[in-house]
Amino acid sequence: PVLSKALLVEAIRREAQRDLPLEISKIHLFWQTFRVTKANREVIFAGAPRDVYDPFRMGLQGSKIKPRLWDLKPLALLRAVGRSKAIILDVHQETADLILVLDGVPRSVRALASPPNTSPEDRARQFADEISRSVDYYQASQTSVTVPPETPIVVTGQMAGDFHFGHALRSATSFPVEQFVSPLEAPPEFPAAAYAAALGAALKKGHPQRAGKGLWTVDFNVFPDELKRQPVSPKAVAATLALVVAMAGIYPVYQGKQAEALTLEAKQAQLSRAQRQISLGKTELKNRAAVTERLAKVEAQIRVAQDERNALRPVGGEAWFDVEEALKAAPGGVVVSRVAAIGGAIAFEGTAPRMEAILDFVSSLERTGQFFQVTADSITRVSAPGGDRFAYSITASRTPSPASGK
Repeated sequence: PVLSKALLVEAIRREAQRDLPLEISKIHLFWQTFRVTKANREVIFAGAPRDVYDPFRMGLQGSKIKPRLWDLKPLALLRAVGRSKAIILDVHQETADLILVLDGVPRSVRALASPPNTSPEDRARQFADEISRSVDYYQASQTSVTVPPETPIVVTGQMAGDFHFGHALRSATSFPVEQFVSPLEAPPEFPAAAYAAALGAALKKGHPQRAGKGLWTVDFNVFPDELKRQPVSPKAVAATLALVVAMAGIYPVYQGKQAEALTLEAKQAQLSRAQRQISLGKTELKNRAAVTERLAKVEAQIRVAQDERNALRPVGGEAWFDVEEALKAAPGGVVVSRVAAIGGAIAFEGTAPRMEAILDFVSSLERTGQFFQVTADSITRVSAPGGDRFAYSITASRTPSPASGK
């Protein structure tokens, strides 16, 4: 109910003691109001166990780190997804978090685990069962609330980009499965789903924002009260003023010394610039030699590619195939590293950032009109410096040349 501030705090502590699994003395309790009507006030509260929270806090203190905002991962994921109704499944190698969101509020939060050697397909089926169980339990305990069947499952975390996991999850659940969309501008190849919690933390304000009449967003600072900066006392202000007056007497002497120090610093800066220019000159000479060597290698590769392209050109005009037109069909991020003629077919090999991009390449090749029976013979995940990629091998039968009349 609508109460005075003092009574409201006590009421929230009693509700927390009744609902949370730990004693109130063993947790740090944080809360905020997210909806107010004439009759009542709706409050969301979160409890962080002290045995987990305090060592983290003391570690930051010992490292001389002074944060201003702290967040909880489920709240950061909620903010990153930005949906008023959703089932967020944050999946990593051995753990997962399941968050049921209704009306922009996390209603249920569960931590899931599976054996480390479980296949992506088995993990997807296991998590689909957990989603069904969590939704059923929540609806049974909240008779006035239902989870609509069109509520989307938004997958985040390291496993979000796994093709086999996503395909198995779609097959195992009745809820629609959607890809995570970055709330911040990012390049297409950026794995935003793997960094969803970090993106949500970057959007944090630390205080609720008005979302409508009597409604606020869920955004509160889980920062311990004992570490919040205290206001400066009048005694401290007076002591600071006295120190400033004392320093005024020695300022002229300090100013002369400071001028000498600045002159010396300028000389040292000139010397450093000269040394830097010498170092850059040496580096430039080395780079020129390296560039010349790389150019020779590239020219050799170009000659090999030209020979391969010439070998692909039809002799009697019976096979129609334009290398440049075929390569234009490759979607963004798809690299074609080898093209070879195999009888009446053409083989394409290369890498792509996502499995879906390879399937798009297959469709694009068919749409050029130059090929039929385009198939992806193999798709394998490979490690790369910028993140995992997918190596592919595609075979396409060449369409007869229009000039031949066949």
